[in-house]
Amino acid sequence: MKGGIAGPQTEGAALADPGNAKGWGQGQGGGDIRHVDSGNHTGTAKGEGRNKNPHNDGDATAPETTVDSLDTSNVTTDGSVVAHFSSNEPGGTFECKRRLMNELGEELNQPPFDPCTSPKTYNDLGWYSYRFYVRATDAAGNVDETPATQVFEAKIDSIPPDGEITDGPADGAVLNQSSVTYSFQVSDNRDIQQTGCVVYDNATGFPYTLPTDDPNGLPSGEKRVCFSPVTFENIPDGNYTFALYPQDRTFTTDPTPATRTFTVDTTVA
Repeated sequence: MKGGIAGPQTEGAALADPGNAKGWGQGQGGGDIRHVDSGNHTGTAKGEGRNKNPHNDGDATAPETTVDSLDTSNVTTDGSVVAHFSSNEPGGTFECKRRLMNELGEELNQPPFDPCTSPKTYNDLGWYSYRFYVRATDAAGNVDETPATQVFEAKIDSIPPDGEITDGPADGAVLNQSSVTYSFQVSDNRDIQQTGCVVYDNATGFPYTLPTDDPNGLPSGEKRVCFSPVTFENIPDGNYTFALYPQDRTFTTDPTPATRTFTVDTTVA
C-alpha cells in the first residue's frame, strides 16, 4: 500500500534487499533468489530471468544479415560462385547453405546450415538454379531468424565441348569388312549433354543410309546419340568419314569435330 506500513513477512516470501542482491544471485537478471520461511529456514529459488540465452548480457536483439554481392562471373568457366556477406553487428559468426531450384523456382532439397565466413566460394556447381542463404549470430548468441537470400543461375556455359577419337582404324584406312568401330572421349568445362556420331558417305557428302535390318536399330542418315566404343555395321563399299559431335548442356556442339576417313572395300582379300 502506497504510503502504508508493510505487513509481516509471510512464509516463502523472497528477501528484497537490494544491497545484498549480488550475494544471492542475479535476481531479475536470470539468477537465484534466496528466501526465508516463518520458521527461519532458508532456501534458494531458481529464477527464470528475462533473458534465457546464457551468452546474452542484456542484448536480446537479433542481428541483420546482408548479402553484399554474389559473383557469378566464373560460372561459365568452372561452375563456381563467390558470395560476400555481412552483419550489422560485428564480432559474430555466420552460417550458409544453398538450395537447388527447379524450373518453377521450387526448392528441391533442404540442406542444413553450415558455418561459413565471407567470402564463401561454392565450386563445381551443377546445372541448376540455386538460392543462397546466410544468417548471422551475434556475440550475445542471438540468431537472425530471417536469413538473407539471393537466387543465382548456374546453367551457364560459354565454352564449347571437345571430342577426341582415341582408338579405331587410322585416318585413311582401307577395311575389307562392312563394319567399323571407334573409341572416343569427350569433355566440357561444365557438363556434357550428349554425344552424336555419324558416318558420312564421301561420294554424296551426306550420312550414309542405314539398311532397315541394321542391328543397332539406328535411324537412317542421322546423327545418333552414341557412347564409346561405337560400332557401325552393314556399310556398303565406298569412302566414308566418321565424325564425333559432343554437345554441352546449352546444346552447343564442338565447332571442330574430330574425324577419321576410311574406305570399305570388301573385295580386298
